[in-house]
Amino acid sequence: ALCKQINAWEGRRGRRVSVLAHSMGGLDARYAITKLGGDSLVETLLTVATPHHGSPLADLLLSATRSVHNVLRTHFPALLGNLPDGGRCLSVQSAEEFNAHIHDVPDVRYLSVAGDRGSAFRTSPELLPSYLYISRQPGIAGGANDGMVSVGSASWGTRLRTLDMDHLHQINFPLPHRWLSVAPTYGYVLRVWEELAIQATHTSLLNAGPIETSRPDQRTSFGEKHHDWLAPVPA
Repeated sequence: ALCKQINAWEGRRGRRVSVLAHSMGGLDARYAITKLGGDSLVETLLTVATPHHGSPLADLLLSATRSVHNVLRTHFPALLGNLPDGGRCLSVQSAEEFNAHIHDVPDVRYLSVAGDRGSAFRTSPELLPSYLYISRQPGIAGGANDGMVSVGSASWGTRLRTLDMDHLHQINFPLPHRWLSVAPTYGYVLRVWEELAIQATHTSLLNAGPIETSRPDQRTSFGEKHHDWLAPVPA
């Protein structure tokens, strides 16, 4: 579907494009680039909170007792209940197998962005249990996380930055109680995606220079700009 959509885009005019993909979409895009000829269409892939190295939450779901399994599916139906293979594709072991077979294409640029609110109290209440669980897990798939995917697991190719957003904030999920976790505004999230699109399509911004930080409490509310630096992280 991805390759068909790119081919159907009249504005492409034969050029290779930059693709921004969120969460599992990043795995789909990597597969399309490596196995389905997408490398002839895609110049840059920027993944946002993609579980490149799996998620301990998927492992928990797969190994849970029936009672715990039911609780997980009750509280996270949209996030876990409809996953392909019941979430098996997101386990740490499945991610290792995926990475062993889906190799990066040399002339495609791979960029990544992770998410982490830095505190359970700043994370959406729906993701509080998963945030705490993942934060206590060892290895690259554990530690700092956005409530679904760890910073380590989301890192692939050159990691641009870590967004001050959890997994729901990143897609502007309509939460009725955003004020509880001081969530970023809908408009701010859209601006961040615009910034990422600019970075993905302008290679000069990947090599040097400051970029606007992704912490909403450090931006326009104080009337000044603060900055982050691009931090290349090996895959």
